[in-house]
Amino acid sequence: MTKKLLIQIKNEWLSNLWLVLELLVVSVVMWYVVDYLYTRAATYLEPKGFDIEHCYLIELGELTPKSPDYIAGHTSQQTHDDIAKLLERLRHRPEIEAVSLSQNSYPYNGSNSSAEVSYDTLRSPGWTIRRLVTPDFPRVFRYRGTRGETPEQLAEMLERGDFMASDNLFSKYDRRMTDFVGQRFHLFGDTTKTYRLGAGIARCTLSRLRPGTKLSIPMMVKQNFL
Repeated sequence: MTKKLLIQIKNEWLSNLWLVLELLVVSVVMWYVVDYLYTRAATYLEPKGFDIEHCYLIELGELTPKSPDYIAGHTSQQTHDDIAKLLERLRHRPEIEAVSLSQNSYPYNGSNSSAEVSYDTLRSPGWTIRRLVTPDFPRVFRYRGTRGETPEQLAEMLERGDFMASDNLFSKYDRRMTDFVGQRFHLFGDTTKTYRLGAGIARCTLSRLRPGTKLSIPMMVKQNFL
């Protein structure tokens, strides 16, 4: 009788062991699935620092001599004047809230350009993304500074010729850019000219627009006109 009971306990223990192993495997798989979905959802819902609601993009390019609409002898200055006229006409439309001119600078674009930012002995990484924009850019996407600056305040800083940098630009030195607001920096590897840091913006580097570049026009349309 005792031997029979011991055999029964042994058989049940082996069965329970397999059950525990099965539950362990299911628990690990379920934990992975829940963690993966939670991480994806949390990342998707995380504030991005900009607002693309009711924003539209107009891309500009130049015609080649092969195009029937090509105008021979059209100077670069005339092209710049045409672009400026287009922007002014868009700004005067009642349904347009803000219009900016930029190069590779709108959110989710697939093209980037890089630049070097230096202060004293501090050097930014070589892959630092550069955003060339006009001052209305923060108004279009409603960027806010890391110190609480409104889009209007950021636009005013760009109008003064200041540049803006992400607060983690010098993170390898364990330095935050908010510590350098108002200081003079060298940009683009040019040590003959300095630029004043205006404010920190999360995940974005902005500077003044340079002429002669391929441009895009992001604009904000007022919601009540849609």
